[in-house]
Order: sequence, then C-alpha cells, then structure tokens
Amino acid sequence: MSVKKVKLSDVCKELGVETKAVIAKWKAEGFPDTPKNVNTGISHGMAANIRAWAADGSLKDFAPKEEKASAKKKAPAKTTRTRTSRKKGAAEDHGHEEAQGAVAIAEAPESDVEVATVTDAPTITAPEPPVEVKETPVPPASLRSSDTGVRTSAAAEPAALSSEPATAREASPAAKEPEVPEKPVRPTIVPRGVPNVVAKPTVTAVGPRNVPTPAQLQGPKVVRMDKPDNLAAPRSRPRPASTGYSPTMGPSDRPSTSGGAGHRGKSRYGAAPIDDDDGRSPKRKVSRYAASKAVPPVVDPIREWREADLLDRAERLASATGGGLRRRRSELSKLQNRGQAAHVPVQRPSFIEIIPPVTVRELSELLSVRTGELLKRLMNQGAMVTVNQSLDADVAGVLALEYGVELKVKQKESLYAAIEREFSEREKDAPTTPRPPIVTILGHVDHGKTSLLDKIRSANVAGGEAGGITQHIGAYTVTTTGSDGQTKRVTFLDTPGHQAFTAMRARGANLTDVVVLVIAADDGVMPQTVESIAHAKAAGVPIVVALNKIDKPEANANKVLGQLAENGLNPTEWGGDVEVVRTSATTGQGVKELIEYLDYTATLRELKASPQLPARGTVIEAFMDPLRGVVVRVMVQNGTLHVSDSLACGPAAGRVRLLVDDKGKSIQEAGPATPCEIIGLDNVPVGGDPFYVVDDLATSKDIAQERARADREAEIFQRTKVTLENLNDAIRAGQVKELNMILKADVQGSVDVLRQTMTQELSKEVQVKLLHAAVGGISESDVLLAEASHAVIVGFSVTPDEAARKLAEQRGVEVRLYRVIYEITDDIRKALTGMLNPEKKEQSLGHAEIRQVIRVSKVGNIAGCMVTDGVLQRTCKYRLSREGAVITDGLTLDSLKRFKEDTREVRGGLECGLKLAGYDDIKVGDQLEAYRVVDVARTL
Repeated sequence: MSVKKVKLSDVCKELGVETKAVIAKWKAEGFPDTPKNVNTGISHGMAANIRAWAADGSLKDFAPKEEKASAKKKAPAKTTRTRTSRKKGAAEDHGHEEAQGAVAIAEAPESDVEVATVTDAPTITAPEPPVEVKETPVPPASLRSSDTGVRTSAAAEPAALSSEPATAREASPAAKEPEVPEKPVRPTIVPRGVPNVVAKPTVTAVGPRNVPTPAQLQGPKVVRMDKPDNLAAPRSRPRPASTGYSPTMGPSDRPSTSGGAGHRGKSRYGAAPIDDDDGRSPKRKVSRYAASKAVPPVVDPIREWREADLLDRAERLASATGGGLRRRRSELSKLQNRGQAAHVPVQRPSFIEIIPPVTVRELSELLSVRTGELLKRLMNQGAMVTVNQSLDADVAGVLALEYGVELKVKQKESLYAAIEREFSEREKDAPTTPRPPIVTILGHVDHGKTSLLDKIRSANVAGGEAGGITQHIGAYTVTTTGSDGQTKRVTFLDTPGHQAFTAMRARGANLTDVVVLVIAADDGVMPQTVESIAHAKAAGVPIVVALNKIDKPEANANKVLGQLAENGLNPTEWGGDVEVVRTSATTGQGVKELIEYLDYTATLRELKASPQLPARGTVIEAFMDPLRGVVVRVMVQNGTLHVSDSLACGPAAGRVRLLVDDKGKSIQEAGPATPCEIIGLDNVPVGGDPFYVVDDLATSKDIAQERARADREAEIFQRTKVTLENLNDAIRAGQVKELNMILKADVQGSVDVLRQTMTQELSKEVQVKLLHAAVGGISESDVLLAEASHAVIVGFSVTPDEAARKLAEQRGVEVRLYRVIYEITDDIRKALTGMLNPEKKEQSLGHAEIRQVIRVSKVGNIAGCMVTDGVLQRTCKYRLSREGAVITDGLTLDSLKRFKEDTREVRGGLECGLKLAGYDDIKVGDQLEAYRVVDVARTL
C-alpha cells in the first residue's frame, strides 16, 4: 500500500527550521535522494528524522550564518494587506474544516513537540523540571472573547524564524515571570501554515515575528503513545452520518468527543472547527482544490504482515469474546467441516430399484446426488425438467449409469396383474375335476374345416357363411357316443383360413388343448397350413392331422405325408409322433375315429378344472347387436360363470344379465370348457382379452378404467413425433396421397383384421388413412364425418339404417357394403393403384437423316431430310444427334413440308423439309429421332 509523501517546506514550516539546514544535514548523514528544492516530496520516515534533528538541536551546526540572518532581520518589513471574508459563514465553515486538519496534526502521535492546550486562564504553568520550556506570551482574554479575532498571517511566520538572539522585548521580565505580556504572540509550535484573515478591511501588518532559533528550542520530552496493531477493518456497522468516523481512519484522524476547548462546534461532516480563544479570526475560506491538495496527516506507513503477526492475531481472536467473534468462529468451523466433507467420497449403492415413473427428486435421493446436479445433467442433454417432474425408465437408467449405478426397473403391479395372481393362487389349492378338451380346427381356406365340423355337429354352418368361407371364430360343443358306449363331450373352435385372419388363428391356438390341422388330400400343404403349424408349435399343444377330402379321385395321401415331413410333422405311419386321420366331410369317413382320438389325447393330458371357483376365461369375439347391445362370445377356461356375476373384461365392465349357449338357448351358468355369449357389458372388448369374475361392480369398473387408460397411452405413444431426425420423412409424408376410409363391421375381430389389412403399407406414395373403425351399423354421424373428410364408408356384414342411407344419397357420400373380406382387399388395392402417378415412357416413332441445309433469310435453317425408318409426325418431339452424341433433346417442329405442301407426317423412304422451332445449329449428316412420351399405368 503506497503512502502519500509530504513536502519538505511543510515540514520545515511546522518545525520552524531553515530548509537549507535540513538539506545540509541530509547530505551530511548520507541519505539518498537528496531534495533539490523546498517543494520536493519526502517520505514520512524522513519527516520523522527531521523532527528528531530539530528536537536534539543537531540542525544548529548546519544553520546559515548570522550575518545573513541579521541582514534579513534588519530589512524593512513589507506592508501586507489582508482581506476580510465577505461571506462570514463560508469563512467560518472553511475555518472549521482547516481547524479540523490542524487539530488532527496537533494531536497526531507522531509529532515530536507537545503543544500546550490554550485555556481561559491568562497564566501558563511551566512544565516539570528539569526540562525548561520557553513559552511565548498568551494573548489577553479580551481578545479571546472576540468572535472575529485577527490571526497573524502564516505566510509571515517563516520570515520570523532566524538564528538571531532574542530581542529586548523577548528578554523582558515576562519571560521569567508567569505574567502575560502586553503584546502576545502565537506559540512557537503551530498547526500548518495557512494565511490568516484580519478583522478589519485595512490593517497594517505586523512585522516578522521573532521566535527563538531552532538551536535554542527546548521542549518537553516526547512521550510515545502505544499504537494499536494494524488489524483488518472491522465489519461495517450502521453509524450516524454526523460522526464523521470511518474504519479507515487512524487514531489521529478520529474526531474527539470531549467537550474541551478547540472542539466546541461540529461541521456538517463531523469535524470540529478550531477555536483557540486567542481573539483572532478563523481561517479564511479555502477552495476545494486547495483543500484537496492539503498536506495529509503524518502517519507511519502500514507495515507488511508477518507470519508471526498473523499467528499472534489468530490466537488473540480465538481467546476473545463477543457475539460477533463467536459467530465468526462458528462460520469458520462450518467452512472447515465443509471442506473436509468435500474430500470424503460419497458412498453410492451398486444398484437401485425404481418403479416408474420416478421424479427427479426421488432419483437424486436414490443416487445420493444433489438435485441441482441432476437437473444440470438433464439440461445438458436437452431436457428441461423440474424437480417434481417424472422421468421414464430409459432416462433414469442413463443418469444412473453416469454415476456408475445399475438401475433395475420394477413395474408397478396393475389391477389386472393383481387379480390374475389372485386367481392363480386360488387354483393351486382348489380341488379339480376332469373337463372336456378344447379343440381348435386350423388349416388353409377351402380345405373343408367348417364342413368337417358341420358333419361332426350334424349342422350346416358352412352353408350360411358369405362366400362359402369362414370369417369369424365359431365355438361349438359336440356330444357323441364313443365305441365304449360312453358319452364324449368335445368343444371345437372354428377359425378362418384366409390369410387376413392370422390374429384369429393365433388366438384360437392359444385357447386350445389340441389342434386339428385340416389338409385337403387333393391340394396338399398350403401357405396358411404352414402358418397354422407355426401357431400350434408356438402354443405348445399337440397336433392331429385330418387328411380331408380323401374320397376324391385326385387325392394323394403320400404327397401330403411327404409335405408334412418337410414342415417338421412326422406321421406315425413313417415312424413319427403325429397322428394322421383320413376323413371325408361328404361321406363322414373317419369322423368317429377323429373324435375318439381327441378324447384319448385329452385323457392322456389329464385336463382338469375347478368348477367351484369364480370363472375366468378368454374373449373369442365381441360385437354390437342393434337389439341386444354388446354381445361377447367367451370361452370359460376355469370356474363357473353365473348370471348376475360382475365381470372385468378388458376395457369393458358390467354385470352378466343373460347367458346364451352355442345353440342359442338361455342358460343360468357355464362351466369349464364351455363357450357362451354374455350380454350386459358397457363396452365392446377386444378379441383375446381375458375376463375375470370380481366381487362387485365398482372393482370391475376400476379395472376397466385402468385398461382403457393404458390403451390410450399406448395409442398416443405410437404416434410419430416430428423431430429433427424425422423432419424429412414428415415432409415427404405430407406429399403422400391418402385414401380416407371409415370402417364399420359386425364384430370386433373383423374390425381388428380389417384395420390391419387396410392400413398395411402397400406403397410409399399412396396409403389408406382409417379415420374411424368401430363395431355396429352405419349411422348418420358416420355419413357426416365422411362428408367432412371426403372419405368412403366401408361396411362389412352391416347395413346403414334408413336415415343414414338417405343422408348419404343427399350429400353424395359413397357407401360400400361387403360380406367377403377378400372383396374389400381387392377393391382397396384397385383404388390405391388408380391413385398412383403414371410412369413416363418414351415411344420411338422414326429416324431421319439431314441431307441438305437450306438457309432462308428471316426464317432460319431448313433441314432437307430423308426418313430412314418409321414415321415423322409434326406433333411429336425430336432428338438431334451428331456423330453418335446427343446434341439436344425435346425439340419441336415449326413446319413439316413435302413438295412445298404442309403435311402431318412423313413415312420411311420419303424426303421432306422441316424447320426446328428455335434451333438452327444443324449440319449435313445429323440424325433426327422422332419420339413420343406416353403414360404407363403402375401397379402395386
């Protein structure tokens, strides 16, 4: 920290010594940086040395000669005029400010001469012996009482400092006696010299004051005051603005609070003006610039802290008392503890287990990481989340891996899972009884599955199917008498064989105990046959092959057996484990043997159930009946279903109001392996959904709402979100042509199949957009939706009501009704094919050779050509080639002439003249090709 220097002249004026003597003493002592003139700035240390020289009288040897001093003393005194301040208030304020500075200097502990305090008493008490103090007389009290006393000009005081002996006036008895002389003078040691102001406008200045020479100056001993340690500035505390105290002030700069003389008034800045009570006027006003240039109080430079000082200070602070110090020590201990804790490694678990969704706050507690750190990492990954926002399992897993923690996701148990677990626990301990087998008939379309089942049931279901094919899952119970005379009961599931009903076949395979694979002996193994084999193997159920149509002449059993072996089914005739029964739906051959073998297989598998338990099963089919409402076909797999039972069935819930068996008769209960129809649910469930009998209706509704919410979230999740990665795909998708359609079907299974069939991607240029798909007839709302979206209504095995039909005719909405599924797929394919943009192809018409170029002014170059093959037409396009390279393409003709007559075409072997439109760069030998661009229809 740099300390401001003081002028040499100011120090000499303060001590009353000659500048030349100081400079001479300086040189004699050998100090560096000898001052060149009186205005040279010196350090406070050298100022202290000069004061020491003045005190011990060492400057007497370096004082100027007496002749020069006496000559100066005998010189006539110059008459000086002083001006009285016009603005008394301003002068007093300035006087107060300067007096404050003077007091600061007088009270500074560094001063070597102690100034006696002026009191109201006219006498001055001499200091204690042996020190002799020569004091100057004090002015009388009459002059001290004056508010506008005249102070002697400080500028004249340096002239009074000389080495001449004291005058007769100074040697008067007043110097020996303590009486006050008649003409008082100021004390020898005064504050900083500042020009004084006289009381009256014109006063003859007093001559130079005679003061004792510095060599004869003897003052009291300087008592050094103990200075406090240079401690750090204390905490800033609110203080009154009038105190004028700041933590940066030194001891000598602090204003006195005593009520003694010289500190009676307070300025606006807290400084007390000097009132010496000597009868003289205060200092005249000094400008701010002069005040800023005033000599600061002489203080010692701040020393550098040593390590020992710091240790000592820390010990004293530690032993000190007080609320502030106690708080400081507690803060320091907290900081130290925090720093120590920062070095201690955080113990994190090796793995954590969460149940999604998990919030940021919960994840931070599990990972032992601050929440702000997790939020910062998420922000770096582009996720703007809050502490209470949920995170999915993937994001939580990534964050856990960054901290080296393995994340295990434990899915929250749904109501469906809880009730399924409850049913499984019940079935473990419940008593069981044998139940009939559930047999699913699989195979290719038109291989006789339904006909064989009709022969077994002695019914005619196939005759009522549209198009002669099965398009729904049918469930039937067949009761026959075996060879042993016992009644055999078997439940059959008839599945569609069309390629579109893959989901139905898979559903039937999962419900069954035994699969009957029907294969036509004259057709062999087909694609849907191979698919059925895969479904049966995936379900893990045994397969029995029914080799149907064995009565036909073209039947080839050995060929079918070989194809079965190729697909992993080895017949028992060839040493395998797959039973092959030759049957005929027409003659009934092998039907009885097939039933007996199915019963035998069920006996070997020991199929059992618990009829006394609440029922559970699977939905086979569901549809909306205009008269009965929601109708659900189910297969009871275990337990017994009663009328008035509360059911939870997928997104549907309700109470069983009516039970109907496979023959259309109303029943009161349905046992294990019994197909039936349920009426009374509030919504149409999806085929394949499980159903459970619960305690009350409220529980069933809660389960249904949970399932509906899960389905809705899954649908939203499947929607494609536009991001920077798939932005181009989204732009291209906006250019895709779409065929808007509304689908209504009789059963939910048909809706699912048709939705999958219609929305499958056949081309990237055209596609079907299914606006609405539901179970039930075509209503007016469907017609209004189709009109607004320019859609086509497709009805499968349903018809529109009268109001919807009339509204569709009025609004021009197209309604198409179908009963066979492959008719729908064929029409959709044709419609999408017609929406495809045609393909552009070139059709070559003929060629010609330029034999002559005729130049015609204002027309251009005319080409005289010979048609080598084909025909040249005026409306077609031309391609110009030269030496085998194409020069230009897409040219048209302005004119085509033969023998000066315009013509439409010129055939091969004839000559003609033609003018190319806007093109004259032709040469002899160039080749012209005539072609036409035609549109060719595309197919999917």
